[in-house]
Amino acid sequence: VMLKKSGKPIVLAINKCDRVGEPPMEYYEFYELGFDQDPIVLSSVHGSGTGDLLDACVSAISETDTEEEDDDSIKVAVIGKPNVGKSSLINAIAGEERVIVSNIAGTTRDATDTMIENSHGKFVFIDTAGIRRKSKIDELCDEI
Repeated sequence: VMLKKSGKPIVLAINKCDRVGEPPMEYYEFYELGFDQDPIVLSSVHGSGTGDLLDACVSAISETDTEEEDDDSIKVAVIGKPNVGKSSLINAIAGEERVIVSNIAGTTRDATDTMIENSHGKFVFIDTAGIRRKSKIDELCDEI
């Protein structure tokens, strides 16, 4: 609800969909969130779906009115539950190991910014710690 109220473009990505073919049954639960666009299915470990995610992000950004700011980079917060591959996704987009990835939940304790520049523009990917409670989501949205 808070994301919708912000009026900013939203691209919903579902990571850890590692099998080829039909998405897992849990995929359809994300439609209950009521976003206008279909969720993007991806596997940051295997790299599948990352192109679709980038296309969706570029499309969402180009559809919005751009405001003149001193900082011409686009900020993208990567939000999700603990240990779902947020850091792996950022590394896959960057094409190199930029943030620490571990099987141990809680490796990312504070939000970290990763600047990625490519032919589509300048992006700052904000790697967040895993979110467990709604109050943490509220705090994060206030920061962004």
